[in-house]
Amino acid sequence: MLILGRRKGQSIYIYPESGVDPSTPIGEVFKDGPMVITFYGNQSPTNARLGIDAPRELAIVRDDVIQGPDQDAEPAS
Repeated sequence: MLILGRRKGQSIYIYPESGVDPSTPIGEVFKDGPMVITFYGNQSPTNARLGIDAPRELAIVRDDVIQGPDQDAEPAS
C-alpha cells in the first residue's frame, strides 16, 4: 500500500505501467481485486493522508512529480 499526503488542489495520476500491453482487457488488470483508496485522516487542516492499494499493472504518480504527458514520471514514494 502506498501512503500519500495530499493538500487541497493536489492530485495523483493512475495509469497503466509502461510495460502493460495497451490491448489488455481492463478486467484482466483487476482480476485479483479492486483498487482501494483509504482515507487515514487529516495530517493538518489542509493535508489529508490517503492509502492506495492498486494492482501492480497500475502506476500511481503524484502531480508534483509528473514531468509532462510525453515524458517518463517517477513513481510516488
